[in-house]
Amino acid sequence: MPLSSPPPVRPNAKERPSKLEPSPPYKAEVRVGIVVSKKVGKAVVRNKVRRRLREILRRMHLPSCELVVVAQPEAAGASFAELLRDLTQALKKAGLVQ
Repeated sequence: MPLSSPPPVRPNAKERPSKLEPSPPYKAEVRVGIVVSKKVGKAVVRNKVRRRLREILRRMHLPSCELVVVAQPEAAGASFAELLRDLTQALKKAGLVQ
């Protein structure tokens, strides 16, 4: 029985990276992740909290950083002013605002 040749290699197989490379670091950019779980409330309430937190962070003009904000269930009943006060206090404690 004759030996067969190996199966042909796809032409673009060598172009694919063998491992994932990290993306270049972001410069002069604020990246924010806002987490609002189902414990906060139904979709309408979660989206309201998320919109308020996003607007508060947009108005703060933070320095370049990556930030994750996790909303607690109490955020569902909090007013815009209360969320602003609590988030400002947390960011001051972290040293991101004065």
